[in-house]
Amino acid sequence: MTQDTLPTLQHVPMFSPQPISNEGKCRLNAALDHMDPEQSASREPSYLEDTAQLPSADLHISTPLFPVVCERIRDYWFSLRPWSFTASLLPASLGIALAYTVHHAFSLPITILTLFTVMMVHAAGNIIDTYFDYANGVDRLRSDDRTLVEGILTPTEVLHLATGLYSIATVIFFLVARLSPAPLYLLTLIYFGGFFASYLYTGGAGLKYIACGDLLVFCAFGPVTTLFAYVAACGRFSTAPCWYSVPLGLLIVAVLHANNVRDRETDAAGKIQTVALLLGDTGSLVLYVALLYMPFVIVGVLALTKCGWFFLPLLTIPGAKLLVSMMRASLERRNHSAALLPQQTAFLTGSFGVLYVLSFLLQTWRV
Repeated sequence: MTQDTLPTLQHVPMFSPQPISNEGKCRLNAALDHMDPEQSASREPSYLEDTAQLPSADLHISTPLFPVVCERIRDYWFSLRPWSFTASLLPASLGIALAYTVHHAFSLPITILTLFTVMMVHAAGNIIDTYFDYANGVDRLRSDDRTLVEGILTPTEVLHLATGLYSIATVIFFLVARLSPAPLYLLTLIYFGGFFASYLYTGGAGLKYIACGDLLVFCAFGPVTTLFAYVAACGRFSTAPCWYSVPLGLLIVAVLHANNVRDRETDAAGKIQTVALLLGDTGSLVLYVALLYMPFVIVGVLALTKCGWFFLPLLTIPGAKLLVSMMRASLERRNHSAALLPQQTAFLTGSFGVLYVLSFLLQTWRV
């Protein structure tokens, strides 16, 4: 066998998803019969040789596209920070529960579309936050958000994703407006209030960078989201959903505050101001305790004055106590115990929120 025929064998795939033709099989068997064992053993396989001279019509190599597509979908999904979606879904669920409790108004299509609307706006806001934190030099190698820092997605892909999510959210919103008994102007005003709030957190004025992000998040994920879902469900305006959203709004800000405490070093390096940086260690701990325990005080008052079902959220108090201990340890010892504190605070918020919404559904008093 001549040396020129060896490259033909080097490029035969071990597992070929497409069959080799009969002519190719005969050529392969003939090559194997005349191969010099010593010559073939001394030759190291090379995968960089010119494949243009090979009989590609007979030997096909297929790229496994399915795993690649699945990996890209996973990258896009985790870039949305799905663990934070309780911050939008719970206030929306509260508004829907209030509409049902007070006005006995409930529509499954409106409920599903409303939940998807607020979740899409929330996801788009997360992506916008990722883009501007990276563009402004806030996200670095030690940052928690690795989407752009490690090149998982490109800045262009992130912008396209945010645009797509905002577009989907707006299309779904108009479906909600079509089905809802609410006046179009009222529902539109509330929706675009939340829409622009999700963008202005880091985009535009960049309220996060001037220590105003906490207040914006409280308003957007508390009163605005709850009121939007309430009005969409029953078609009526009321200030009651805004007041009842305060416990959830405080806990959602606690998630943000835990995130800012964890990221103080990178935020300081990026020359931005957050409430956690302004308050220092002691002030940050005091604020975190207040944000965690004030919701329990509020539901305790509701349980005593309105309905006993409001004692249900108090079952999550041990979780709040554990989180305070973790925050204190992180600030005192300068260790990494705060690394997962935002996610754990979000879990407490989810547990509290589910029981809080359930409390409204289980009682019959009217607002």
